[in-house]
Amino acid sequence: MLSYKVERSRDALSRGRNDLYASGLIWHAPWAYGSERRQNELNEAAWGGGFGRSVVDANGNTHSLFAIASRDSHFKPQYLAGYQWTTYWPLAGQLRGGLGYSVFAFSRDDIGNWFPIPAVVPTATLRYRELELIMTYIPGITQGGNVGYAVVRLSF
Repeated sequence: MLSYKVERSRDALSRGRNDLYASGLIWHAPWAYGSERRQNELNEAAWGGGFGRSVVDANGNTHSLFAIASRDSHFKPQYLAGYQWTTYWPLAGQLRGGLGYSVFAFSRDDIGNWFPIPAVVPTATLRYRELELIMTYIPGITQGGNVGYAVVRLSF
């Protein structure tokens, strides 16, 4: 199975479509962050962007490689690079829902002092033609987490 994912990643790089990413939303869970802290201290506009490559396999699943730079919850830069796998099903017309996972490394000032940290998170998507909203939940850890993160992907 791992060798299949590696081959699809190579396919994405060599013959895949291009993807542009726009980052824009971080949701801080109310049970982990107080109302005052969410309103006065934490950033919920994770503005940023990135680039990737994707390929669709024979089963209709998408394999993507990506790199994204955006603002984190504390208004500082964060960097992500990784692999995402998504499977889809029809919802209405050309609207598709998807579930999958992302395996990536992230780098931030406040967690690991810029050292790349590996992570695996679930993803849920809504796709209409070449435009896709990708959402994930980052579970709580000692120094952070319990946040939702959303990006938009445009494939061409």
